[in-house]
Amino acid sequence: MDELQTKTPAELVEDARRASHDAKIAAWNVAAEARTTGQHAANVARVAASDAGDIASDAAATGRVYAKNAATAAGDKLNELKGRAIDLKSRSARYIADEPMRSVGYAMAGGAALMALLVAMRPRRY
Repeated sequence: MDELQTKTPAELVEDARRASHDAKIAAWNVAAEARTTGQHAANVARVAASDAGDIASDAAATGRVYAKNAATAAGDKLNELKGRAIDLKSRSARYIADEPMRSVGYAMAGGAALMALLVAMRPRRY
C-alpha cells in the first residue's frame, strides 16, 4: 500500500507562505483590473456627459431657431392679414359710396341670416 506522505511543519509553513503570496498577487491583479475598468467607465461617462451636453446645446439652439422662424412667419401672416383688411375696408367704403341702396340691402340680408343662424343654434327649452 502507498504510504501517506506527511509534511514537516516547516514544509507546511512554506506551503502556507506560498499560498498567501499567490493570493496576494491574485488580489493585486484583481484590484488592478478593477481600477482599469473603473477608469475606463469614468472616461466613458465623461465622454457621454460631454456628448449629452453638446446634444442639449444643439437642441436648445435648434429650438430657438424654430421659435424665431415661427415668430417671423406669424408676423408675416399678421402683416399680410392687416394689408388685406385695409384693402377690404377701402373697397367696402368705395362700394358703399357707389351703391348705397344695394349696400343697405346686403347688410339687412346678412343681419337676417346671422339672426336665423343664432336662433337655430340656441338651446331649446320645452
